Amino acid sequence: MILEKKAYLFSLNPKENIYKAPKINKKFETVENPNGIGCLLAHRGRTVVILPGKSEGGIQIYDSEREHTFEYDVGSHPVVISGNLHGEVFAHADSTGTEIKLHRIDDGSLLKSFDRGKSHVEITSIAFDKFCFRMAVASKKETIHVFALPKELALNGKTPEELKETVVLEDSENPNAKSVPSSLLESRVNEQAGLLSKFFYGSKGEKSYCKVYIDCPEKQ
Repeated sequence: MILEKKAYLFSLNPKENIYKAPKINKKFETVENPNGIGCLLAHRGRTVVILPGKSEGGIQIYDSEREHTFEYDVGSHPVVISGNLHGEVFAHADSTGTEIKLHRIDDGSLLKSFDRGKSHVEITSIAFDKFCFRMAVASKKETIHVFALPKELALNGKTPEELKETVVLEDSENPNAKSVPSSLLESRVNEQAGLLSKFFYGSKGEKSYCKVYIDCPEKQ
């Protein structure tokens, strides 16, 4: 739960204790956050909470595996924050909306900056795909930009050919293995453009390789 200057991480009760009040696992102090900016990632027993920091220009991250809250200075106040499913990276944008910055969760280091455009705009959301190949950024300019993420993030930096001997497919009988779709291993990777490839990662540029215009319901 995110309030204006505080946030709380609750644990839900087991089914047999549904009438018992949820337990507060963690309490966070933040700068003024009237829009409820924050992100919760939960995957295979690990919980990562990403929130604005205690001071302007900061982002704080709680990682249940390390049982500690870390605060990183990102240089500007974030208006949107998002992280990938496996808790490896987080992305944020400030009020200008011209740049999206990608950082590592474990140490806060800047991994890459993405250029959304020169005109100022309010970013409304940032989303990562399941395997960290792409990042989609939506704004109030009625567009969605799709960025190719650094190759080392996607399936540990391996190509589909390299993965064939090391990964477990989604139809495998092993439910605990990190799995990928069978179709991914049969896809050809286009390192330059991406529009014609079914699964694309590793763009050498920092601009989006795909831009989608969305009709605004208010204008219809």
